[in-house]
Amino acid sequence: MKSTSLRIRPARIVPAVIAALAILLSATALLWWAIGSLRSGALLLEDELSQFARTSASAPTSIAVAAVIVLIGAAFVLMALMPGKRRVLAVAEAPTSGVSGARATANTWSTRTHLAVTTAGVANLVASAADQVDGVDSVSVTATARRVRVDVRTSLREHADIRAAVRDRTASRLADLNLYSPPRISVSANVRDVS
Repeated sequence: MKSTSLRIRPARIVPAVIAALAILLSATALLWWAIGSLRSGALLLEDELSQFARTSASAPTSIAVAAVIVLIGAAFVLMALMPGKRRVLAVAEAPTSGVSGARATANTWSTRTHLAVTTAGVANLVASAADQVDGVDSVSVTATARRVRVDVRTSLREHADIRAAVRDRTASRLADLNLYSPPRISVSANVRDVS
C-alpha cells in the first residue's frame, strides 16, 4: 500500500523548479562564455560588456531590467508564502474515552484524538459508495476541500432516480466520516452509449 504524506498544504515545487532552471541556464551561459573566451584568447561579447559597464544605474534600461528582476523575485516570494489548496480534510474530534492501552497513554496531553482524511481518500470513499448504486456502470470522482464532484455513467435513459440515489449514498458516506466542514456534493449522470 502506498504511503501518503498528510501535509495540510502542498509543497511549493513550481517556484523551486523555475529558480533551478534559471540558475542552470545562467550557469550554462557563463560556462559557454568562459570556454569561448579561453579558446579565442579574447573576451567574447567584449563590446557588449564594456557598453554594459558604461551604462549608469539611473538609465531607463537599467531601471527596467531591475524592475523586471524585482517583480520576478516578488512573484517567487508570493508563490512560496501563499497557501495552496488544502489536500487534507479534518475529521471532527472524537473522545478517547473508549480507547485503552498504549494509544490512551499516548494522548495524555489531550482528551481527544485528531484525525484527517486526504481529498484523494474522500474521492475513493465516495466513488466506492456511488459504484454500489444499482444501474451505475462507471463512476468518476474528483474531490477538493470544498467540493466533491461525482460523474456517473449509466445505460439507463431515465437517470434522475440514479442521480438521487447516488447523491443520497454519497452524502451518507460523507456523513459517516464526520468531517469538520463537509464538502458540497454535486452529481451528474450521463447516458452511456450501448452501441
